[in-house]
This record gives sequence, C-alpha cells and structure tokens, in this order.
Amino acid sequence: MPLISVIMPAYNAAKYLDVAVTSVLSQTLTDFEFLIVDDGSNDKTPEILRRYAAADARIRLITQENQGYTNAINAALRLATGRYVARMDADDVCFPERFALQVDYLQRYPECGVVGTRALLIDSDGDPLKIWDVPVTHELIDNLHVNGKPGQIVHPSAMIRAAALAAAGGYDSRCEPAEDLDLWLRLGECSTLANLQEVLLKYRVLASSVTRARRVEQDRVSVEVVQVARKRRGLPPLSAGSMGGDLPTTERDYAAQWVNWAWEAGHYHTARKYARRLLFNYEFSSDAIRLLLKAYLGVFSIPIGFVKRTLLKRFTLQLF
Repeated sequence: MPLISVIMPAYNAAKYLDVAVTSVLSQTLTDFEFLIVDDGSNDKTPEILRRYAAADARIRLITQENQGYTNAINAALRLATGRYVARMDADDVCFPERFALQVDYLQRYPECGVVGTRALLIDSDGDPLKIWDVPVTHELIDNLHVNGKPGQIVHPSAMIRAAALAAAGGYDSRCEPAEDLDLWLRLGECSTLANLQEVLLKYRVLASSVTRARRVEQDRVSVEVVQVARKRRGLPPLSAGSMGGDLPTTERDYAAQWVNWAWEAGHYHTARKYARRLLFNYEFSSDAIRLLLKAYLGVFSIPIGFVKRTLLKRFTLQLF
C-alpha cells in the first residue's frame, strides 16, 4: 500500500494540467499513488492524462461522465489505499517538498486529522499576486471557521489522515462548493487541524464569470454549513450579515484588487500588468489612473486633475 493517495479531479483542465501533474510527480517523497478523475472533460484533458498514466505507474486514471467536483473526489476516495490523502487541483502547483513536510508533521502529531500549508496566489499566467496566509494552530483555525470565516485551510494544499477522514464522514457533495469548509468543521470535532508555515502550493485564481458565480454560491453555502455546525456543537446561530464579505463582481473589480494585492506584496510586474489592463481594457477613469501610478511609481495621492493636465499623455506614451 502506498503511504499517500493523491486525489485530483480534472474537468476541462488542459491549459494547466501539465504543470499540475508534473509538480506532483516531482515530489521529493515518492511513496504515493496518484488518482486523477477525468470528470467528463471535452477538451484535451483525457488525451493528456492518458499520456501521463502510460508513462508513470503511480497514476490511476478514473474516467466518468461529468458529476461535479465533490463527486469526482469521492470517486477517487473509494479507490484510495493510502494512509494519508493529499488533495490537489488540476490548475495548481505543488512545491517539491510539500508531501515530505506534511507527512513528517502528521507522523509527529497523531492527533492531527488534516494539515494544510500557506499558498502563493498566482494568476492565469502564473504571475504572483500575494501569499494566502493562514493560522497554524487548531484553536485559531477552528474558531475562525465556526465563527463564519472560511478559508483557513487551503483545500488543495491539504493532507488528511485517511482514518480521520473516515471518522468524520468524508466529503458531503450536498455542501458543494463549500464542501471543504463543511469537512474541516466536522474534522475539527474529532481531531485537530493545522497548517504548516511554509508556502508549499501555488494556488491559481481566475476572474472568469464561472469563477465569480461559484464564489457567490460558495459564500451562500458557507453560511449554511457554519450554522449547521454551530447547532451540532450547541452554539447559538450567527446573526444575519455576520458572515461573508464583498466579493469582486466583474473582471474590472478583480483587476483593481490584484493591482493592490501584487503591489503590496512586492510583485510589481504583476501590479503593472493589471494596472495597464484596468486602464485600457475596462475604464479610463481617475481611479484607474491612480492605480497605474501606484503600480509604476508607488505614488497614489497626486491630485488627479494635475495628472490629467500635465502627466497623463506623456506618461502613458512612455509606458506603452
């Protein structure tokens, strides 16, 4: 039996599949089986996966009609034989030492049911945005989750003890797209939760309409699973409006958010890319000009009238 079962659903993931699969196969800890579920893809995903499965015996390829993300995970789990279950998504990237460090932690702390990691958020081009920071102790992780603050374990960074996963009841597909939060809440009731301080995953964020719609739905379902967990634990329900936050609703909103993220994290190339995109693809406005100045100069308090009158034309011509 392998030490680890790596579970990765894939649906129309051809664009990023090579880098995701290669990052798993390149782990320094090699004792794993790699269960990949092609969930009814109609792009080149099946062709790519068949090529990898033929080249590496650790890959077990599962093909099914499209049944959704959580059902694909559960299809792989039914065949998994490892002591630990490592989650992975088909558009993300593992750092080489991820599995080794997580297994070491789980072996040193047998009471721990799941250990995640910090992640570097990247865009569709693989350019860095910022670090997804997470707490490391059970008390902080579980308290934030039960008080309506999801995202304290980065799902595709998680390694779960198979016995704890079974004891908690596994993934509930009815809770998608907040199936991970639901699982962490139940795992927190029968084991401890943890994160490593190291950044061991590149997590890809996209601004597509499908992604935006899913995040709105995720926000709604997260409220429901937290309220159920609080009732299960004998806690009073959270008040209306105490969960959720303002989500970007357009690609323009994402571009503006990513300028600020990348600039504050020191990823100036990425900040400038989205500042240009914001100004020329979405709007020629005072806010867009300020973000462009911030991305290139670190200056964002110059009176906009002054910019328009004396700098804008020459500045933009020099840059582009």
